[in-house]
Amino acid sequence: EVYVLTAKNGVMRSLDGGQEFSELKASTAKITGGAEISLGALQIYRSTVILTVVTRAGILSSDDRGESWKVLPLLTSGRQITPITAFAVSPTRADRMVYATATTIVRSIDGGSQWTVVNAPTKLSPSVLVFDPKNPDKIILGMAELKSKGSGFTGF
Repeated sequence: EVYVLTAKNGVMRSLDGGQEFSELKASTAKITGGAEISLGALQIYRSTVILTVVTRAGILSSDDRGESWKVLPLLTSGRQITPITAFAVSPTRADRMVYATATTIVRSIDGGSQWTVVNAPTKLSPSVLVFDPKNPDKIILGMAELKSKGSGFTGF
């Protein structure tokens, strides 16, 4: 199986080694905001394919190869989901994941059921998160300085 995340079509899957792809967008679109995918991760954990994507609805996870999705509860400001700027799932432990917003890093050690805020070593905005492949308890951060430009922000 081959999975690809595209800006236009969301998650796509090939069952023939990449010769033909089918969209899994219909299954994520059942969730309000779920069709607007921005980041994704794929793990094969104990022979189960686990897909995790970041959408306008938050983080969605599928353990049945994208046929159905569940919304993972996130730490939010009130009822609004703060845009997620970076996301990663441990390559060796599918229950370990981390996401970042412009000001906060949040991690889960139970598959996204509960989240804990992690103190960042800097006030710069996290733009890349990667689990250290040799130590799944260590997270590598890439940071960007956000500068105000009119009504929006620019990186670097």
